Amino acid sequence: MTRTAMDRGRTMMLNGRPASHTLADTTALAEEVLRHHAATSTDYRLYRMADVHTEIVRSVAAGFRLAARLLDGGPLPTEDELSGILTLIAEKALVGVPLSAMMSLTDETVGKLRATVLAPADARDNEDLREINDRIFAFAQHIHTTIPICYINAARRPEGPGTAPSLAEALLAGRAPSGDVPRGYLVVRLVVDPWSAAPSAVPRGTDPARISVGPGALPPHLAIKAGHDLGEACRQLSATFPGTLIAPEPHHGLLLAQAPVDALRAALREIGTVLGTEISAVTDTVATAQIPRAVEDTRELARIITRLRYPAGVYTFSDLAVEYQLTRPGPGRDRLAAALDPLAANAGLIETLGVHIGNDLDRRRTATALGLHPNTVDHRLKRIAKLTGHDPTRARGLRHLHAATVVGRFLQAPMPRTAHLEQAAGSRLSSR
Repeated sequence: MTRTAMDRGRTMMLNGRPASHTLADTTALAEEVLRHHAATSTDYRLYRMADVHTEIVRSVAAGFRLAARLLDGGPLPTEDELSGILTLIAEKALVGVPLSAMMSLTDETVGKLRATVLAPADARDNEDLREINDRIFAFAQHIHTTIPICYINAARRPEGPGTAPSLAEALLAGRAPSGDVPRGYLVVRLVVDPWSAAPSAVPRGTDPARISVGPGALPPHLAIKAGHDLGEACRQLSATFPGTLIAPEPHHGLLLAQAPVDALRAALREIGTVLGTEISAVTDTVATAQIPRAVEDTRELARIITRLRYPAGVYTFSDLAVEYQLTRPGPGRDRLAAALDPLAANAGLIETLGVHIGNDLDRRRTATALGLHPNTVDHRLKRIAKLTGHDPTRARGLRHLHAATVVGRFLQAPMPRTAHLEQAAGSRLSSR
């Protein structure tokens, strides 16, 4: 195990203080980067970056905040967290600003980040210096990989009648252009399982779709194929359903479709078979004016099916309404997350609960799946009731415990990841 892997979660220290403390005023740092860039780079003047100075400062400041989080033990930024930066990159790509200009500013930002963080270091800081450099390098590598992909996708986006990017942009911004525009759309967000295309890439005997992929864990060739498959699926669906719009970057995998859900389900199944990958979709049927809200909702629904590891398929908002409500932040979710705490010391009880729910409360099927006697299953269910105060053999207790398992999985609570439990997690309280 690398030192970075061992230290992830630990706050980096320099000169007795968190290394991130020098990044406290991110806006001031971003302004300093832009002032220096404007004075030293011809790109700033040539491509009229002063016209979007405020937007650039906001994006650079966001980058500094994400880097500070990494130094404090947090994860690398997700694509959603980089959406503001990627939107600006895509907009500049569309008006002809070269990638080299974007990367020049990125390099200057990373240089400022490193110089600012390491400035307070002295001879006593050897312990964390290597790890700090590793994290800054990982952050820079992540940004240097993400930005070119966004830029290239935006610069190459199709302009044909099947995609109508200008109309899609207007609808995504909540502006319904004058003219003959449909009264409503099926907002579709596609999700590709990158592991499904290469079973040999994962440990033998492990279901690829059940692996939790952390930053840097996904091999580059699988990430590239997943991106290709996502784009190809969008193009195929656009060709299959006339009037369907492909959203421009950074909304990769988002469609504004004119299609019934059942027809979409059949088409997506066929496309996945041809591409040799598992593709899911989350959908919401809305009036045209409600598209911006549906875009955010489907982003959250995609997060839900990914984190709960639901099987590939097409899910409507109604299908996921229970999970959506259960996973909203608040005191209710916190209480549910704590409901299984009394079982934390006995993974067998958590596994039994999950498998029993997944087997529609059939004690014999549960016993067979776990290799136990049915009486042992009964005993475990009684133990669960005694420890949690919620009886899984009664409707009220079952509802509470099932909701707790959904919340626990969403929050990545420590639960055993056996094949049985993964299967059990696919069952839901909501009807399908």
